[in-house]
Amino acid sequence: MTRLMTLMLAEASRAFDMGCLDSIAPACAANVRLLEEWSTGDLPYDRFICQVRNAAGEVTSEKPCRGLIFYQTAEARKETREQVGLNVYVWPDGDRSVTYIRDGIWRLNEVRTDYPATKGNSRCWRNPISTRSFCVTPAG
Repeated sequence: MTRLMTLMLAEASRAFDMGCLDSIAPACAANVRLLEEWSTGDLPYDRFICQVRNAAGEVTSEKPCRGLIFYQTAEARKETREQVGLNVYVWPDGDRSVTYIRDGIWRLNEVRTDYPATKGNSRCWRNPISTRSFCVTPAG
């Protein structure tokens, strides 16, 4: 049931974002509020184990995190009305890691990255600047 709820909330975010694209201020405010409530764990979310790995692949941080799909169209994309689903992972301290694909290119926290490496249920995105990887594994 939780997965269905998180998908419904993602669709609500998409609708709020579309309203925001149409300059409907209450829709923009509702989307901001949705992200805040999701980030604090007040709404259903998908459970993950998030990791940071150094260049050698050694785990330097591993924590449970909350996953959600959020829509917030970048200013540069508003004219084309192109919505992009952001995979937002919220760490226990409230920090967020964000992955998404746009124009066939993956990004990790706004840095271009290669297609995520997949091993079992885990997916990892490597930041070419820091050489660290961010990895997520569903936590059932």
